[in-house]
Amino acid sequence: MCDNYRSVSTLVKGRTFVWCRDAEGTLTVQAELNEPVRATFTAEQYAAALELIASNPAGTPLGARADEEGPAGSLGRLMSEFGKSRPHASWIAAIAVDEGFAEADYRGPRGGGLWLLAVPEGHDRAIDEIVDQVGKADADGIDFDENSPGSRPDPARTADGLRAIADRVFRAEQVDQTLQAFDLADIEGAASQQALEKIDLWERELPDARYLYRFRVVDAVLASRCRDALAIAKSGSFEGRRFSRINDAPAGSACLYVGSSRSLVSRVRQHLGLAHRGTYAMQVCHWQADAPLEGLLQIDVWRYAPDVDDAVLQALEDDLWLAEHPRFGRIGAR
Repeated sequence: MCDNYRSVSTLVKGRTFVWCRDAEGTLTVQAELNEPVRATFTAEQYAAALELIASNPAGTPLGARADEEGPAGSLGRLMSEFGKSRPHASWIAAIAVDEGFAEADYRGPRGGGLWLLAVPEGHDRAIDEIVDQVGKADADGIDFDENSPGSRPDPARTADGLRAIADRVFRAEQVDQTLQAFDLADIEGAASQQALEKIDLWERELPDARYLYRFRVVDAVLASRCRDALAIAKSGSFEGRRFSRINDAPAGSACLYVGSSRSLVSRVRQHLGLAHRGTYAMQVCHWQADAPLEGLLQIDVWRYAPDVDDAVLQALEDDLWLAEHPRFGRIGAR
């Protein structure tokens, strides 16, 4: 039996439903309390969905349309393997976002619609903790066995791996870079749309490229006001939007955010607050400032060749993060 229901909305059509998890880890979905059960997912099925999302750093397509087969590797295809209809993916995706294990990334009709990205900002639980949470593994009742099978931490092996990454970082090909600016006082205006169009055209020049980016403002004074504006909006859970984490950055930092992406214009739109509210981002146009913010929000972007792997791009991002001390976001893989 369930006694702790949560109310959420599907990520595409925004249809509200309630869900809960029982003592066995089974998820139950209903349109409203006291209405018939619409769907159930076992703990193993939910874990499989989360593992699918986590296994695709570039994103996992939702694939929930009933009139289409759904792309390979989508949540909809996984639902079919479970003997469920593909629209069930809409519920399990919304639950994953609600629990903080995934974030939504709407890429438009040409980009495949809604995608799920793993391990959102500010959430450090791993997939295997879900198994522990639903009672499938009770760590408190397991004695440690020094002779148990499996690998052990190996400093030499770790050092070899880091040296290999360092070599790939040194050889990473930076193709080119660009710079665009947005008016903080008019994020949704024509000038911002033109800047987004320029980024979109630039991104299309090299399909599958990798991007490292930095948002900054003119000085630390404006950056501090931006921090306060995001903090006010975040404290009020404005429209249920997921705002970036606020850092204890040095007072002199004018950098707002450092990140990387395979889908540049989509990620920029998220940070500007012009995309789905369920994705962790700065959400600039939804900030609540005590007085209008005036000035330019500048984004610097470095483009890398498509063959630059995730570990290399993450190392480059982390180095820039440590150098810039951004006001928002977190260091390390999301």
